[in-house]
Amino acid sequence: MNKKISNFIYSLLVGIVAMFPLKAAAAPLPPEIPIVNPSGNVTAQDVAKMIANIINWILVVAGALAAIMLIYGGIKYIFSSGDEKRTESAKKTILYAVIGVIVITASYFIVSFSANLLTSVSSTP
Repeated sequence: MNKKISNFIYSLLVGIVAMFPLKAAAAPLPPEIPIVNPSGNVTAQDVAKMIANIINWILVVAGALAAIMLIYGGIKYIFSSGDEKRTESAKKTILYAVIGVIVITASYFIVSFSANLLTSVSSTP
C-alpha cells in the first residue's frame, strides 16, 4: 500500500479515536454532593460520596489531558513527513495516550464500584 494512503488511514483512525473522550466530556458532570446532610451530622456515606466526587473530577481532567495528548500525537504523526524518528515518536505519543485513556476508564469504574460498595455498607445499620 502506498505510504501516503497508509498515513491517511492511520491519521483518520487517530482522529476517530480522539473523538471518543470528547463525547465522554460532553456528558453531564456529577452533581455537587453536600458535605453535611440535612440533619447536620456527617456520616461515612457523605465522606465516601465526597471522596468519589473529588476523584471523578480528577478523572475528568485526566481524560481531557489524555484526549489532548492523543490529538497532539496525531498532529505530530501528520507532520512527520515520513521521517522515521518523528513518526516513531508520534506513534509512541499516541500509544501512551491510548493507554492513559484505558487506565482512566478503568479507574473510573473502580472508583464507582468502590463508592457504591462503601455507601451501601455504611448505610446499613
